Amino acid sequence: MNATAADEPQASKRLANQPVKDKEYFLEDGDCVFIVEGTLFKLHKWSLCRDPESMFHGMFSLPQITSALSMDPIPLSDTADDFRALCWALYALPCEIQDQNDSGTDISRLVAVANMSHKYSLPQFEKWALGMIWQHFQPRGDYLNDCSQNMLDTMYDLTADGKHEGLCSLVKAKWLSRLKSGELQLRHALDFGEAHNMRQFLADAYYQQALDMKSFMPKLVNGSEVADFSTLTRAQADRLIYGCCSLRMFWETFCNTVLPGCLAYDHNGNMNELTDIGNSLNVVERLQLAKGSAANYYYNCGCRRDYIDLLISGFALENHFLL
Repeated sequence: MNATAADEPQASKRLANQPVKDKEYFLEDGDCVFIVEGTLFKLHKWSLCRDPESMFHGMFSLPQITSALSMDPIPLSDTADDFRALCWALYALPCEIQDQNDSGTDISRLVAVANMSHKYSLPQFEKWALGMIWQHFQPRGDYLNDCSQNMLDTMYDLTADGKHEGLCSLVKAKWLSRLKSGELQLRHALDFGEAHNMRQFLADAYYQQALDMKSFMPKLVNGSEVADFSTLTRAQADRLIYGCCSLRMFWETFCNTVLPGCLAYDHNGNMNELTDIGNSLNVVERLQLAKGSAANYYYNCGCRRDYIDLLISGFALENHFLL
């Protein structure tokens, strides 16, 4: 009795560790089996090989291993949900494909399809999934406004290789917009940008923060607010502070510039009278305003307008934050 009772937990444990058949994609007439997170998927080789560039096409074309792969489960390192999304795309019926145009489409499933298709070299499926995602973002665009930080990371990784430049640009624009609103963390954006060498994105992220430095003033020391940059690395904090100082110096230098040889009436090429210095770091916007003032100020000063055009054309945030 005691020996039998002692064996029961071990037997239950062995049963618990046994693979289980997927409820939808263990097809009895399938001719290849995959095991993903303890779940068995039995599929048809033809479904995996329809795209001639498919990694599976190459795998199953090797005669010396075909029989072995057909009999034994092939282990994959994906999540069961992601592989199930790929299976859905492989076997979707025409009406299911059409349903992806509806507003209630599961965008996260389309993202998983694109990600898995890229991993397993199914370019036709990847192109379709990214195209569907792009169509949904065009009319509504709300998914990127509300999705998780991890999903933004995934979306950038999917599109950054040039497969869909429009979607990649939209992801970065929405990311920066949510940074500006304070919804997403600057540190995560900077770490991600550094890891992917996204120089323009990094410069824009620093700039968004520079326009609103109040979030770094939470500490009270002797009754006064003191900046706290502890959420950033030392190098990130240095770049942010340096960039702010650099932009202020740029603006002050501009305002104090006097163009030699300017003969326009009663201003002698002085930039300072076009706009005040102020505390704003929105340099490009203020240059545009100054250009408008130059075009209408006294008798339309072309030399100052041309000088401002030159500054605008050569202005790059990278030069201020990423040196």
